[in-house]
Amino acid sequence: MNSIDIKGFKKWVNSISAKYKQSQIKAAIKVNSEMLSFYFELGKEISYTSFKAEYGSKFYDNLSKELIKNLPNVTGLSPVNIRYMERFYLLYKDKIQIFPQLVEELFSVLWKSFFKMESKLYDFILPKLQWSDTV
Repeated sequence: MNSIDIKGFKKWVNSISAKYKQSQIKAAIKVNSEMLSFYFELGKEISYTSFKAEYGSKFYDNLSKELIKNLPNVTGLSPVNIRYMERFYLLYKDKIQIFPQLVEELFSVLWKSFFKMESKLYDFILPKLQWSDTV
């Protein structure tokens, strides 16, 4: 390849890399949005259930143990976190119509900012380290 072809090739590879990073951002946003939706729905179900009616029934402890048994590879199902899920629902139940859009926009802005900073960092550090980015 001559120098023109190499520059065009590198530009093309950089374009593909940017598209991949954008896909990662979109996937992370969707996963986080889905998890927040799950936490909200679980909090809603907990707040309306009759199983926790008796004080001292260890409802949250028992629910946590059963969920961990059914979902052994899942983290974040402690009794404390389950209580937070219920509080999350109670706090945002009246505002939920706009919540999914806000979450998606917030994560999008944060991740885009992160990747811009990462790109600038590489542009700054690589020349100083005299590393090659040849293919």
